[in-house]
Amino acid sequence: MTAERVAVVGVGTIGCGTFADESLASMTNRAVAAALADCGLERREVDGLFVHIGSPRGLDYDELALLLGLEVELSLQTWSHGRFGATVIGTACMALQCDLVEVALCVGAFKNSPFARIGTTASVGFFEGVREGAGPHAETPSVGMAAPAAGAAMSTRRYLDRYGIDRERLGAVAVAQRTAAAGNPLAVMREPITQAEYEQSRFVVEPLRLLDCSVPTDTAVAVVLTRGDRARSLAQPPVWVLGFQGIHAGPNEFIFGRPGLG
Repeated sequence: MTAERVAVVGVGTIGCGTFADESLASMTNRAVAAALADCGLERREVDGLFVHIGSPRGLDYDELALLLGLEVELSLQTWSHGRFGATVIGTACMALQCDLVEVALCVGAFKNSPFARIGTTASVGFFEGVREGAGPHAETPSVGMAAPAAGAAMSTRRYLDRYGIDRERLGAVAVAQRTAAAGNPLAVMREPITQAEYEQSRFVVEPLRLLDCSVPTDTAVAVVLTRGDRARSLAQPPVWVLGFQGIHAGPNEFIFGRPGLG
C-alpha cells in the first residue's frame, strides 16, 4: 500500500532577534499559537510533538508539552543544531505515514542571547567539543578549532583551491542574503551591504570573513503537518512534502565538506 501524502498545513514564527527578557516557553507558545491559528486546529488535536533542540538553549520535550498544554501520543527530541528541517519534519512525516499520529507539531525554539560568544569557554557548546569524538561540527578546542566556523573554513579553502575560485567571489552570497533580508521584517540584519564592504570586513577564520558568518539569534518556529484529506479540509491550502534529504555519517564524512573530506 502506498503511504498517504503528508502536508504542511500551518506555520508560525516570532522571527529572529534577541528576546532576552522573554522566556523560552513564552516565545514557543507564541509560535505554536500562530501555527495552529494558521491552519485552524486546536491544541487538543495535536498528538505528536517533535522538538528540534533541548536544554540548555531550548526546552526539553516533556517540559515543552507541559507548558504548552499538550497531551501527545508520541514525542521525539533531536539535537541536530541547524538541520531542523531534515530531522524533525522528516521524522514527523514518517510518523504520520505510519499512522502513529494524526497531527504533528514540529518546534524549533532556542535562545543564544544568554550565552557567551561561540568559541569561548563560556559558550554553551564549548565543552561539547572537548568530549571524546569532539563536537557535532568537528569542533576540537584542543587544536584551536573552537567553533563551527573553523570547520567551514577548511572545506571552503579546499573548495576554492580545487576549483580555482577567487575567495572574494563569495561576497556575492553575502550581498544577496542581505538583500533578501532587507525585504523580510522578521530578519535581524536588514541593512544592505556592498561587495566593497564585504571585502573590508575582517577575517574570522581564513578564508571566511565576518560577513560570511551567521549571527547568533533567538527564535521560535512551529510547523504543523497532517495527512491527506484532513490537510485539504483546513484553512490554508496544503503544501505537500515531496521528500527530504540527508547526509552520510561516518569517519570519512564531514558536515561542511564533500564526501571524503574526513
